[in-house]
Amino acid sequence: MSQAKGSGTPEFLSTHPSDETRIENMKKWMPKALELYAASSQQPNRPLPPPGLARAFTPTASPALRLETAQANQGIADQAAHVAFPFQTSRAAYLEDVFVDAPDGSRIRVEAKSGLPAGAERTVQISREEGDTSPFPAGMYRVTFRGAIDGVPWSSVETFALR
Repeated sequence: MSQAKGSGTPEFLSTHPSDETRIENMKKWMPKALELYAASSQQPNRPLPPPGLARAFTPTASPALRLETAQANQGIADQAAHVAFPFQTSRAAYLEDVFVDAPDGSRIRVEAKSGLPAGAERTVQISREEGDTSPFPAGMYRVTFRGAIDGVPWSSVETFALR
């Protein structure tokens, strides 16, 4: 690449380092970056690909995520205006959205777009529209969680009982 450029702007006048300086810096900084990565709680369960092979790396299996639901999969109703579904993940994940299928046939989408640290307790809550005073129906709620783990899409379906 540097051969194609020929003689151009001196590096000290440029807004970017030369190719040689960029490569030297990456080699110099990589040990510290790997050290920080290894100490991170957000690292995936597989090693990083060797330098230069990142584009060729593709996961061979979809990741497993165990959702642990509280209170024996019981939904919690709050004065019939809200229903909460508590859960926690066994590993770090990204939660895109949640679909709640109610016993009355209605489907509610909750847009999450958030990270889930491993082991952190979370709650998905659905609410009635303002002015709607009808209670949520008792019965089985099917809750579908969708997101990604280490960039690989995943989904999990859990069933909650609301009494």
